[in-house]
Amino acid sequence: MSDYLDIKYDKIIRKTELAILFEIGGEEHWLPKSQIENPDQLEDDGGDVSVQFWLVVEKGLEGYAS
Repeated sequence: MSDYLDIKYDKIIRKTELAILFEIGGEEHWLPKSQIENPDQLEDDGGDVSVQFWLVVEKGLEGYAS
């Protein structure tokens, strides 16, 4: 089983050196870049993001898995 889970996001709102602010299901969620697979290859206008499984569970984002 992969340590990552693909989550559908609506858009990227903001990026910092350490984290990305996503809109997911109409809500804003900060996710640390260290817990994202290939954070520099994400599209700003939505798509899928691979996030460490434990963080998906902690943030309650399982319902947005693709």
